[in-house]
Amino acid sequence: MPFGSRTPIAAFVAVVFFIWGMMGVLIGAVLPDIIADLGLASSQAGAIFVLWSVGFVCGSILAGWLIERFGVFRLVGTLVPITGLLLLVIATSAGLWQILLGYALTGLAGGATFTAGHTLYGRLFADRRSSALGLLDLSFSFGNLCAPLMVSALFHYGFGWQASYGVICSGFFVVYAVLLSNGRHLRGALPGDGDDDGDGHADGRSGHGGRFMAAVLTPVGLTLALCSFLLGFVEWAQNVWFVTYASFHIVDGQDARLAMAFFVGGMIAARIAVIALGDQAKAAPFISLLCTVMLIGAAAILIADDLRLLSLGTVLLGFGIGALLPVILGSSMDRHPGRSASYSAIVITFLTLGGQVSSLFIGLVSDHVGLFAAFRTVYVVPVLLVSSVSALFLMLRRGGRLPSSQ
Repeated sequence: MPFGSRTPIAAFVAVVFFIWGMMGVLIGAVLPDIIADLGLASSQAGAIFVLWSVGFVCGSILAGWLIERFGVFRLVGTLVPITGLLLLVIATSAGLWQILLGYALTGLAGGATFTAGHTLYGRLFADRRSSALGLLDLSFSFGNLCAPLMVSALFHYGFGWQASYGVICSGFFVVYAVLLSNGRHLRGALPGDGDDDGDGHADGRSGHGGRFMAAVLTPVGLTLALCSFLLGFVEWAQNVWFVTYASFHIVDGQDARLAMAFFVGGMIAARIAVIALGDQAKAAPFISLLCTVMLIGAAAILIADDLRLLSLGTVLLGFGIGALLPVILGSSMDRHPGRSASYSAIVITFLTLGGQVSSLFIGLVSDHVGLFAAFRTVYVVPVLLVSSVSALFLMLRRGGRLPSSQ
């Protein structure tokens, strides 16, 4: 398919992922105000994260069946206004139950949207899957960066926490209006659904539950799940606990947040590198570079005693793990294109589970040995992640379709 004919639909999905990137980190930015406004206990506030994560996992697993039933682009397009309506529910909520319901259903829509978006990009850009998926993750990361700025601006002008949800809700409806006015043109650029990988594995030819489990129980699926779990463990331990750890034991709060910004910057730089490198992002030299940089970053954070070394460690760790998601998912899709939706569901499911386990693990262990010791155990995980990524690429290269070292 010529690149030009893919551009409108690719841009549409990228904008959807950008808005989802804003939504993904919004709760962290406004949670203190929600707690104060509604008088929530810590356990009640934590339930928001739990329901959001459960919804995401369920949505990603159900996405294969939804893609089979409605088509991948129709699913993405339909979920856009549904998500907008759910955010409207949250923005106008008068109590905790509305927020919990809104977040559970929004997570469900998010899991399905991410799986469908990854699958669609995998079909549109079969010649450059890793670069295309890197673009989606880059769009999501830019949304992550923009959300706190938006919240700060709204608070500065006297708006409450509800306004942030209202703005993102409006964004979804604007995108849907664009879809309605250009839907026929966008659908004309779509590839056929139900692509097969050449080995008889097509996502749209079997029941959704059996298809997902069948993919998980293959050697590639199991290793991809382990890589995703470990990746989620490290990334979300950093997102949730790093600022607290650094501000308690190494630097002050402002410098800790600055060091965390370097982590996000490293992830964005890595995803830009994946887009620029194309197929070479799946070659052995780049994979080795990512793993080496990740390990150096983790070691630097462990020995850091000032802001410079801490920032260097976070940017290196962010660069190392930032490119892994699009690379491992794109490479797995290259091996079995017909399992694209299942592989995307595996990544989202186990990435989310890894993040939940890391938050719970650090919290429980810190009650017994303190946060300093508990958080530092996280940096053993990159060693396991490197081993898992190496095993995954060994399997994929034995099956062909990946570039070797050049």
